[in-house]
Amino acid sequence: MWTNILLTRVETSSPETFTTPFGLWFRKKLHPILRPILRLASGCRIHVEHYPELEKDVPYIFASNHSFVDDIITNYAVVDRSAYTLIGTPDQVEHNPAMYAAWLCGMVFLDKISPQSRADSVDKMVRVLQGGSSVILYPEGAWNNTENLLMQPLFAGPWLLAKRTGCKVVPIAMYHTYKGKDIYFRAGEPMDLAKMEKRAALDALRNAMATMTYELMEIHAPVLKRAELSSEPRRDYIDERMREYLCTKWTRDDWAMEVTIYRDKMLPPPPEAVRASFDNVTITPQNAAILAPILARREEDKKYDLVKYLQENWKK
Repeated sequence: MWTNILLTRVETSSPETFTTPFGLWFRKKLHPILRPILRLASGCRIHVEHYPELEKDVPYIFASNHSFVDDIITNYAVVDRSAYTLIGTPDQVEHNPAMYAAWLCGMVFLDKISPQSRADSVDKMVRVLQGGSSVILYPEGAWNNTENLLMQPLFAGPWLLAKRTGCKVVPIAMYHTYKGKDIYFRAGEPMDLAKMEKRAALDALRNAMATMTYELMEIHAPVLKRAELSSEPRRDYIDERMREYLCTKWTRDDWAMEVTIYRDKMLPPPPEAVRASFDNVTITPQNAAILAPILARREEDKKYDLVKYLQENWKK
């Protein structure tokens, strides 16, 4: 089994040791050479439909949507300046040889389940920005596997970095269909989130990213006809999501970490989470009229639980 022995140190590096001034300088010099190589390496045609005029030699915080295997390499290939990417995938860092390309371009490691790692990752990105380089992060936290949300709720990373550094945030949206040969890319105008309160800033950023995503889908999404769908389209959807994940070879079950998303405690929980809270309730003649429909929907939820589906099928 391939092991990225030289890369595993990024998992435990401190904000002071994960990169150096030379490393920042070296990646700036290497960036123009790597961009065309990475564009070819994606294996897809990348169509840049809009890219703003950004100030030269000024660091930015690029905030991208996240839903397919080549979105990271696409950002590396399109963004016009050296940018370190926040990567929270231990299995791939440890075993995927392609991660050496991410390391060459610039990479900040994040262990999503470690509070210390989350805090350190912010300090690391602040150091990169203050050193004159940019950062790319995926504030949804994981691939958007929802069936109806253009953008999932965002983690606060872009706003925190903007507050601490004063750097502007550039929203990015990409659209790509599974096994498709085209990736469509848009970057919006820089946003000054540092002057906004947290909630307003994240809502504005999410709206900008969702709007661009919708516009890309409206133009480029294939037309689906009901007659072409199977009798169980939701199953087809999660099966396609699993195949997208498995475009990259996985060595262990990391699925719970891979689908970690932001849960806003100020908002009501989603319906499926409410139904899950009834798992240990016993139906009696007295409560059957109320609970039976809820538990029936709960059984339906379990059929389309992506993490469970990945855990049961990823080795097959």
